[in-house]
This record gives sequence, C-alpha cells and structure tokens, in this order.
Amino acid sequence: MKGISRRGFLAGIATLGLAGCSGKPDKTDGSTLKLKKGTLENESSPKSSDIVVTMDPIYNYQVGQSGCDYITKIKNTSDQVAVDWGVDGIAKKADGTLCGTVSSNISSCCALLPGQEIWYFGAIGGIDELPASLELTFRVNSFKKVTEKDTYEFTVLNEQLEQIGTNMYCFDVEIQNDSPYDYGMGTTLMGVLKDDKGNVVNGFAGGSDVLEAGCHTIISANSGLDLTGSPYASYEYSILKNVLEPC
Repeated sequence: MKGISRRGFLAGIATLGLAGCSGKPDKTDGSTLKLKKGTLENESSPKSSDIVVTMDPIYNYQVGQSGCDYITKIKNTSDQVAVDWGVDGIAKKADGTLCGTVSSNISSCCALLPGQEIWYFGAIGGIDELPASLELTFRVNSFKKVTEKDTYEFTVLNEQLEQIGTNMYCFDVEIQNDSPYDYGMGTTLMGVLKDDKGNVVNGFAGGSDVLEAGCHTIISANSGLDLTGSPYASYEYSILKNVLEPC
C-alpha cells in the first residue's frame, strides 16, 4: 500500500493511495442509479463566507518542531457544491503579533456538499511556538449545482487503525464505488481521534487514486503526533469526493 504524506497533504497536495481496480472493473449488480455523468457548472457568486468555521481550533504543537497542526470544524452554508476552495489564516501570539500563517488550496479533491459539516485537519507554517489564536478564512473559488454523482455514498468495506509510532497512527478505509460514476484522483479521508471522554486528541488526512465505477480502493490517512498521551476510544471521519471527471 502506498501511504499518504500527511505533511504533503496538509500543504495542499493530494497524493496517491492504493487503487483497487485494474483491467475490467468488477461491476456490482443491483445499482438503482441512472447511468449519467455529472457535469461541472461554475456559478458566478462565490463568497468567502460560504464555508464557515464552526468550532474554535485545537492545536497540536511539539516543542522544537517546525510548524503546528490544528483541528477545527467547517460547514458549507451555500445551496451548491463547493468544488474549488482553500483556506488562509494568521496565527498570533498572546501579545497580538504574528507567529505563523496558513495558506492552502484544496481544489476539486474535497467537494463540500450544501450544508455539509466536516472535521478539518490543517497545518500552520513558519511557526515555532504554540499560538494564542488562529484567524481562518475559507474562500470558495468555484461552485457547481448538485448532481446525483455528488450525493452518492460509497460503501465502506473495512476500517483499520494502526499505530505506526509513539502516539501516531495510520487509518485505512476500504471503500467500494457501486455507482456508474468515475471519481478523480484525490478523493479525501479527513477526521479525528477521540479519547474515552469524547475529547479530540488527534487528526488525520489522506487522499486516494482515481476510483472507477464498480471498483474499490483503500484510502490511507496518517495522523499527527498526539501530545496528550491519551489512548483513542473512537474516531469520526468524512470522505470528500473528487467529483470532476478523471483525466
């Protein structure tokens, strides 16, 4: 299995996972979806406020490391699919001076459906201390109208959480695409680990290869370093589809 570089992903680059189909796809019978392709329709009124932050960020910083991970929740408040979006941010010290920045373009790899709320795992660059505050602005550059392809839900075949280091984990989710649609490279897994009290203690993110109709794939996501030392008790995640046609 090819793993996903967490740092590479958090810098805005979706890398390859493990494709589960070669040659003729192993089609699954019984689908009730109509055989039609989704089409991209750009809308003319994207606003930065269409994706809003719904939870104060949680920081994950280790003394001596370069950069700082953060976890928050975001929601698409528009009535259309956000297919090209990104985030900018400014981290500040307690005295209000700048100590780090966030800049990432998510592009089409993480389509957000209307009203969808997800855990978001990102990174602050150029920082060598724990920030006192983080101001995030999510910008939407392109929208499309909702189609059947956007709302199709993959079948989860298997989940596996494996410890790969001291307080670090790799989370694998095997999914089946029983729809008639092909999904492009970078369909994304993003979520959090929680302790037995329900507190978020870690985040993870990773992307997949192209997922053809009738095929399956494994999305691998690496976590950050859990500095609390708390054992995980549960996890939550979202799978964000690349709804554009594969190249």
